[in-house]
Amino acid sequence: MIDIEGGVFLMGSDDHYPEERPAHKVRVGPFRIDRYPVTNRASSRASSAPPVM
Repeated sequence: MIDIEGGVFLMGSDDHYPEERPAHKVRVGPFRIDRYPVTNRASSRASSAPPVM
């Protein structure tokens, strides 16, 4: 897992699809995310495997 800093970003668009309007600032708090992508299949296999000690 890696730490991602929170911050502000512009969400939406004033130039494309109407449902994306209006572009507006959104604040996101800090969060953690896996360093590598994990598929649903891999996650399912890992969660049903016996625990490793």
